[in-house]
Amino acid sequence: MARQPLESGEFFRPELPPLFLFFLFSVFLFYTLRLNISIFKKASLGILAFSPVLGVFGSASKTNFAGLIFALFLIFLLFFLREINLKAILVFILAIVLITLMFSFAFKNVVDASRLKEMVSGFSLGSLWESYKRARLDTAILPRLRASLESSAHLPFLGMGKGYVGEAHNQYLRNFIELGLIQSLVFLILIFAIIRMSWQGFSKGGDGLAVGLSAGLLVATLTLLFISFATEPFIVVKPSSVYWFFAGITMAVLSLNKK
Repeated sequence: MARQPLESGEFFRPELPPLFLFFLFSVFLFYTLRLNISIFKKASLGILAFSPVLGVFGSASKTNFAGLIFALFLIFLLFFLREINLKAILVFILAIVLITLMFSFAFKNVVDASRLKEMVSGFSLGSLWESYKRARLDTAILPRLRASLESSAHLPFLGMGKGYVGEAHNQYLRNFIELGLIQSLVFLILIFAIIRMSWQGFSKGGDGLAVGLSAGLLVATLTLLFISFATEPFIVVKPSSVYWFFAGITMAVLSLNKK
């Protein structure tokens, strides 16, 4: 059967635009703003770093939008932890203005504007939970978990093997069914190690580039863990390749700084 044309939400994976956004925007906040360059160059680089937000609006995905809000909250929280001054407040205000302008542009030019309007107008914690419960929890996650537990007695420990689940709509459920408890724990230990190293690079680092990359990796990891309740970002090629690419760069920079 021929594959159907890609929809905007499929091309812009729900995890991909936020990944680009907080890596590039974190480097801009903690490194580029400190460079001795003209205001025009800083503003141009800031707009380029913030431009992936268009992909979030273009996808018209609630998962995408929730990841964006969560990521921006973490980025500015980290920024205010290190830069509590007038510049931080001005950057925050300019970011809000940019989000508004880019949303207006996307709303007027996106193909599925009605879906975008529905996504934003109905966006709240209550509606987000109801949408998640209806589209993920009740129809996919819980039924698949029950069926898997009934099919094998050794599932909780060893798992059913890689590729057993077609689409789980939940990274933790996929890990549990395919890998079991032991390997799921190993995965969480790896993620905890990344969070720990990125936090150390952010809190103790003196180099702006290392701090920016560490902040981006920290926000990226936490955001992927957040949206893993509704999707499987760690096994999808597009977001995972971006994530591990920047993770490798961050670890290399932190290692070189130690020397």
